[in-house]
Amino acid sequence: MAARASKRASEAKKKLIAGIVLKLFSRDLKITDKEKRLLILEISEDKQEVAKLYFNSNCPVQPYQMLFNNEGREYLDRKSYLDCSEIYEDNYHTILNNIINNPSCIIGSMSKIDLDNAKKQISIAVTIPKTVKEKYGIPDETS
Repeated sequence: MAARASKRASEAKKKLIAGIVLKLFSRDLKITDKEKRLLILEISEDKQEVAKLYFNSNCPVQPYQMLFNNEGREYLDRKSYLDCSEIYEDNYHTILNNIINNPSCIIGSMSKIDLDNAKKQISIAVTIPKTVKEKYGIPDETS
């Protein structure tokens, strides 16, 4: 039994990388009773924290929102907006345990081009502190 759990943990660690998209209940947003799609934007160097961004399907045009059509993106079932106005931080091990206990919460992976564009949007967002950006290796281009 311990060997199986160790194998699941090892597999989950390999999957918990920048660019994966998960569907989980959110503890960060006002709506907590609904599963939300979220992007793992980046992982801190010490593997203690992860930077997350949330997708919204109904979003008025606001600064730092990126529109994604669902075509070619298996993790979306309709056009959605990626909210790049705020980085939500979470404990690495909390996310890892979600993946270990429910591997189907991984619903896809963002392309490198889309991920780079999201990071570019984050880099120019005046709504995100420079220290948070730097923690995840994202340059601050607001000045």
